[in-house]
Amino acid sequence: MLRLIRSEFYQLFKSRSFYIFSIITILLTLLTVLAVYFGNVYDEGTEILVRMFLTPDIILDLYRGILTVVGPFICYIVAIIAFADEIKLRTFINSISYGVPRYKIYLSKYLMSIFLGIIAVSLSYITLIISYKILVGGPIQPFINFSIDFIVMRIPLWASYLSLFILFRFMFSSGAIDMLIIMLWSILPAILMSINRPIVQQIRPYMLNELSLPSGVLWMGIDQTYFLCLIYVVVFLSLGIFLFSRKEI
Repeated sequence: MLRLIRSEFYQLFKSRSFYIFSIITILLTLLTVLAVYFGNVYDEGTEILVRMFLTPDIILDLYRGILTVVGPFICYIVAIIAFADEIKLRTFINSISYGVPRYKIYLSKYLMSIFLGIIAVSLSYITLIISYKILVGGPIQPFINFSIDFIVMRIPLWASYLSLFILFRFMFSSGAIDMLIIMLWSILPAILMSINRPIVQQIRPYMLNELSLPSGVLWMGIDQTYFLCLIYVVVFLSLGIFLFSRKEI
């Protein structure tokens, strides 16, 4: 299993998609910070006012909102990068022909995808901190607290999304089909909100695309959302492994 994981990381770092994705992540974050900064510099000499207005709390609140919306789509892109070549070229058969169990192939891809997602978020956040420090300055402690209180705490939720999107990648060979499913999945909360049935409104908070961290509802001293995320990960991974083990390669 460890040898297979090392092979996956080797292929990842040899992949052009990994570096393109990393550069795009950095550039988009940098452009967002520059747009916020220069969008508030209306006249010459207002830089001091901008520095006073753009506090770390305001920047981090904006980043929190963006990351909350964009996070699931980052997971979707990660799933595409992780499996694009194998699905297109059908190279899974190489590992299978060497007697590697299919569940190990699936799990190694999933672990590599989590690593890729962590790299993407880390690069984005480091770019945010560096660009903010250069343009505005100010204390670094709020950014450290945010990385622990928000980014780290949302990893279970993103892991749930990733397990779902990887499942979609195996179920459908066409990227257009699973993209359509992702779009429908994103508007599902609005559809359910329009259904005025008590049972529908009761189950909504427990659906994956309705989960929020933290939820404030504790069970055995732990936010129940983390238990739900774990359940989603186990269910989606189990279903994905089941389908992959029976899929014609």
